[in-house]
Amino acid sequence: MCLRPWVWRAIIPAMSVLPLAIKAAMVVFLAASIWWAFFGPPPDQRDLGTAKLWGATSGVLYLAGVYALFDDRQSAWWLVGMGVVALCLAFWHARGDDGGGGGWDPDDGDGPLDWDEFDRARRDWDRPLAPL
Repeated sequence: MCLRPWVWRAIIPAMSVLPLAIKAAMVVFLAASIWWAFFGPPPDQRDLGTAKLWGATSGVLYLAGVYALFDDRQSAWWLVGMGVVALCLAFWHARGDDGGGGGWDPDDGDGPLDWDEFDRARRDWDRPLAPL
């Protein structure tokens, strides 16, 4: 329980005035952006430059939102929300395929590990320890 309830009304006056439909739409949009960034299809190519630019943009929007929050501006919630969307875009751009061809293909033969060498090393583990 907050001892001074007037503090929250003074800090975030804009969100209390918005209709419930706009608040719900913003929540749905932010949740969809977060879902798309992590679980949606990645872009065709990874673009770390664009990802870094979106990351820097989100940082600027977060700082502006915090400043607006403490300066009693009504745009604080909007700036922080757009910072979340910008960070989601940064994650999405960083997820793309880099074209490096990493991983394993079925035509690679035995795969990335030499299992025979692994079995030989594992047999060495079963030997009894010799005293020094």
